[in-house]
Order: sequence, then C-alpha cells, then structure tokens
Amino acid sequence: MGAGIDYGLGRNNIDLETGIRYGVISLNNVSSEWLDEFEAQYLEEENPDENYLPEECSPISYKYEKDGLVCEYSPNSSMNILFVFKSEVIVKAKFCSPCVPGAGDLDNLDPEGIETYGLPEDCLNKY
Repeated sequence: MGAGIDYGLGRNNIDLETGIRYGVISLNNVSSEWLDEFEAQYLEEENPDENYLPEECSPISYKYEKDGLVCEYSPNSSMNILFVFKSEVIVKAKFCSPCVPGAGDLDNLDPEGIETYGLPEDCLNKY
C-alpha cells in the first residue's frame, strides 16, 4: 500500500542533512506532564517601555530542546499538533500529507513507511 503521497516533494518537513522526516503527532497523544516541561516562546519585539514583559502576552509557541530531542507546538493552531524536529528515536510512519506536506504522521505508524523523528515512550500519553 505504501507510505502515502509526499506532497512536500522531498523538500518540506524533512531534515535535509539526514533525509529523516519531521514527525507530527496529535497533542492528545502526548503526555501532559511532559508538555509542562516546554518553554514558552514569545514574539521578539523591540519595545521602548522598560516595564513591558513578554509574559504579559500570549506565547506564540512552546519549545522543548533537551537530550537530542527538539519539539515545538503552537497553542494558537487549529491543528493541535506537536512537531518533532530532531530525535534519537527514529520510527517508520505514513506521510502526513496534505495537512503537513512531507512530514511523517506519528499517529499512523507503518513498518513500510518513511523514516520519521519519533518520541520516546515516556513522552507519550498512557491511556
């Protein structure tokens, strides 16, 4: 049956150095305790007001970067997904196209699929 269609044409959502696809997974399938470890990211703007704190604004994303694992998600996205940009865990998955062209769908693993950056088991939601 195959891994699906690569709507990214081998150029999007792929680590060009390794050829491994970025992984995407529903936030519902990720441990909420692990998500608490993510760091809020804010728009960087120059502001002449010294009393301005970025914490007064809503974060544009949350990022995790530790032990070779780099992930990020946006709380403002209607897609409700986490991106895995780097990981020591490599899995095989179907393409997550066309919603995230070229990425691997970590909610749809497939032994015949494409190499995709995955998550360690302890990061996943335990049902």
